[in-house]
Amino acid sequence: MVSLFSYIKASSIIHRAPTLLKLFVVLVTPFLISYTPIYVCISLMVFFFLCAIVSKIKVKNHLRDLKPILIYSATILLIDILSYIFFHTQDIVRKESITLILRILCAMQSASIFLRTSSSYQIQSSLQSILGRK
Repeated sequence: MVSLFSYIKASSIIHRAPTLLKLFVVLVTPFLISYTPIYVCISLMVFFFLCAIVSKIKVKNHLRDLKPILIYSATILLIDILSYIFFHTQDIVRKESITLILRILCAMQSASIFLRTSSSYQIQSSLQSILGRK
């Protein structure tokens, strides 16, 4: 069994992409999805899922990386349900809650792709190059 976010050695195009580029995508994704319409987030989710397939990451491993989102999602939905019961809000589940869950899921997908296609050595070397160390 492969642990969460563990590197998978392969030679896909995404594995060969520069680690700094992948790091940039991971850092920009949360900002991008926060300030764009939800269809951009959904499009990125499809893109990241396709990246996982191209990277030869098994679907079950990619989905396993997204498992922590279940706790956040359940908490967000529980708050919505309790708000509906106790404060008589209009919707049982608010649109904003679903949007938030999708955005968190998208950000987690980008992190999963980054960590599964970049070894710890590659990440360390890239970060050291940013800092100007050898």
